[in-house]
Order: sequence, then C-alpha cells, then structure tokens
Amino acid sequence: MTANLTNQTSQCSRTRTPWQGRQRRILLIAGVILLCPLVVFFAAKYYSDRHYAARLATIRTEGNPVTVQDMVAWQEQLHVSADVLEGDVSRQSAKTSADLQIEAAEELDTVFLDEPEDIIDIFKRLIYEEETLSPADLEPLRRYLSKHSDLLQLLHAAAELPPGRFPVDYSKGYEMEVKPLSKIRIAVRLLLLETIAETLSENRDQAFAALITAMAVPRPIREEPLVLAQWIRKSCNGMVLSTLKETLVRVSYTDAQLNHLRRMFEQEYNPNALANSLMTERVLGIAAFEDPAGAIASAVWTRRWMDDVLPGSTRTLVQTANAFGWFSGERDVYLDYMDALIPAARMPYQEARNITETINTELSDGIVLPSLSNLLLSSMDIFFQHTAEHEAGISQGILTVSLERYRLAHGTLPDQLEALVPHYLDAMPIDPFSQQPFHYRCEGNGYMLYSVGANGIDDGGVEGDFFYKEGDLVFQVRR
Repeated sequence: MTANLTNQTSQCSRTRTPWQGRQRRILLIAGVILLCPLVVFFAAKYYSDRHYAARLATIRTEGNPVTVQDMVAWQEQLHVSADVLEGDVSRQSAKTSADLQIEAAEELDTVFLDEPEDIIDIFKRLIYEEETLSPADLEPLRRYLSKHSDLLQLLHAAAELPPGRFPVDYSKGYEMEVKPLSKIRIAVRLLLLETIAETLSENRDQAFAALITAMAVPRPIREEPLVLAQWIRKSCNGMVLSTLKETLVRVSYTDAQLNHLRRMFEQEYNPNALANSLMTERVLGIAAFEDPAGAIASAVWTRRWMDDVLPGSTRTLVQTANAFGWFSGERDVYLDYMDALIPAARMPYQEARNITETINTELSDGIVLPSLSNLLLSSMDIFFQHTAEHEAGISQGILTVSLERYRLAHGTLPDQLEALVPHYLDAMPIDPFSQQPFHYRCEGNGYMLYSVGANGIDDGGVEGDFFYKEGDLVFQVRR
C-alpha cells in the first residue's frame, strides 16, 4: 500500500515537471522582456547624464556660468560702462543710487497706486497718444509734483551717486524677487512728469535736470544680465524719447545740454546686453531641469487637465517621470537651442530672427506632461525684437540731439543725416533692423526719423504693430 502511494506521488511529480519547467522558462522570458526596457532606459539615462555633464564642463571652460554660484564671479567680470553725470557730485559716498531707490520703494508704491485720473490722462497723452500738451495741464502737474517733492528730491540725489546694484537673488531661479526693479519705471515716470511741468513753465534748465535724472535712475540695472532688467530699460528709454519730443518743441536746449544728452544716450548702448541676459536664462534653465516639477508648478499658465481632475497630480507625475529620466532628452535639446541663441544675440537682427523663428516652429507643448523647453524658450523671438527696438530708440535719441545741435548752430536742419558727421557725430548710427542708415526727412520746421522695424520693409514712416512685426519705428518732432 505504501509502495503504491509512493509510486503514485512519484508519477504525479514526474507528470508536473515538464509544465513547471515551461512555467519557469515563461516567467524568465517575461522577466527579461520586462527588464530589458528598464536596462535600456537607465543605460540611456546614464550616458545622457554623462554627456550633459560634459556639456556643462565645456560651458565653464568657455568662461560662462552654469550654476548660480558661478554667476557671482561671472557678473563681477562683466564690463561696466562709465557714467556720464553732470557734476560728479558725491562720487565717494558710501551709498549708491540703488540704495536710495530701495529706501524710496514704499513711497514709489504710493505714487503708483494713488495717481489721480488727470495725471494718468496727461501721461497717457504724452507717451501713448503722442498728443501735444497744453498750458492747462500745468496746474494739475504742479499740485501732483508738490505732493511728492521730497521723493523727487531723493531721486535727484540718487542720480548723483554711483549706480550700485539692486540685491537680486538669482538662487531663487524664476521665483527671484524682482520687485525693486519694477519701481524704476515708476520713478522715471514721476521725473518725466516733472520734466513736462518745467517745460510748460519754460524753465529750460530745470526741465533738462529732470530729464537727465530720469535717464540716470535706471543706471543700476544697465549691466544687469537679466531679460526683465533690459525690458525695463527699454521701457524707460522709450518714455524718455516721447518726453524729449515734447520738450524740444517748447524749449531750446543749449549746445552743451544737447551734447550731454547725446553722451547719456550713447552710454545706454550695450551690445552684449542680450547675450549676457541669455547666459543668465541658460543658468536658470539648467536649474529648472534639476527640478522640473518646481519649475512647471511655478508657471501658473501651465495648469494641466489632470489637475482639474486630481489637484497636484501633474507635479507628482513630473517628479516620477523625472526620476526615470523623462526630461533628459529635452534637457539636451534646450542646451542645443541656447547654443544657437547666444551667438545669435550678437548677429544682425534679420539673421538672428531666422534662428528664433526656426526654434519657435520646432517647439511643441507636451501631450501628457508640459514641455519645459517650450516654457523656457517660447518668447525668445520677442526678446530679440525687443533688444533691436531698444537699440533703434537709443540711436534715434542720438540722432535727434545731434540734429538739434546742427539746427542751433546753422538756424536750419540739414537736408541729409550725413551732414552731422564728423562735427556732431563720429559715425552714422545704423538701423539694427536693416543694417542701413536711418530714414530721415524734414517736415516744415520739424522732422521725422524712422527705422524700418522688425519686418525689414520701408513702410514710408507709417508706424505699425509690435506684436505683428508690422510698420516702421517712428520718431517725429512736430514744430
């Protein structure tokens, strides 16, 4: 009996053995099939990380920053242009212009928030509608400026100090505090209102002093390698140019004052501003790829459909995907694009535009996860256009004050801009959009200067739309 049971058990064991063997083989094959993609995936991630580290090392070898810590030493090496001030007053002061503007930050907020409707209307007509102001605007301006006389006095004092720098903490990446920079535009706006008030009162020297101070206030961010800082500079210089038109119609500056304005405009030109800003953008982009979940979460416009179903799911998914190397390939693509954009920042605009437009057509948003490259690079074409427009505005300012010096000396305007060289200009400024001289024509006692603008086409001095890259960039003095 026992022997029979043993034989039956042995037979059952022998009967199951072939299936068990096949089962093990099936499980082994399934395991290999499942494991192979992971091995390939992590191997690819390993080699991608090595390649990425080598690229960062190359950037450092070229003397450019990779981390926020690198930026500290790099910024100290950036060229800082000399200041053109009226009297070199208090140059040895322990305080700087940036220090005084930080002290005035709270009052500048008040200026912005409590601006009366009549003052808003005056500024709107001056800057945006380019209407000639009337003596009736003087009284509300005087009342408003009197209310902020202490602040104006402080801003004039700040203009006589070394520029200094605002404490921008780049370690916070795209969440850095830039609020002090935003106050600059408010300060310039207030000073330009003072310029207009003095102009309407025909106080030439006071109008000139206010205008010079308005140009001097943004000096602390002139060399700041940050796109936002350069955007603010362009905005401030644009307001200065609009105000200059109004003052030229009403007061006659001296040759010395006009020459001083010319030098102030010349020091605003910084051919490395865009390239340096893009190097900073690359550092911030590298930091963003180290924490893509944080970078995507900080961009409020990237809210995804998954968060509508389950709040926070996008961040969790991004963190998980990043752990498995999801963003490694995109990170390399980002560096490829930046390697193209930084040299393009030193090219003529129309050449650079071809590069930025190509990148824009290649960028695409992620279907499931947001594309970090798209978030970081989508506005680069606007930065290039913005920089070229800023350079065009600076050149128009230089040409304008040179034309006014010529008119002051000869009693009439020149027929051609070439007449300004070499007595009033060392060389003729070039339109950054066409790489040709600016267009100029006399109109009675006034004149028009214009750049062909982003489309590169001479539209005969007809202004266009910034966003659609249409029309010319026009500076017109009507007398």
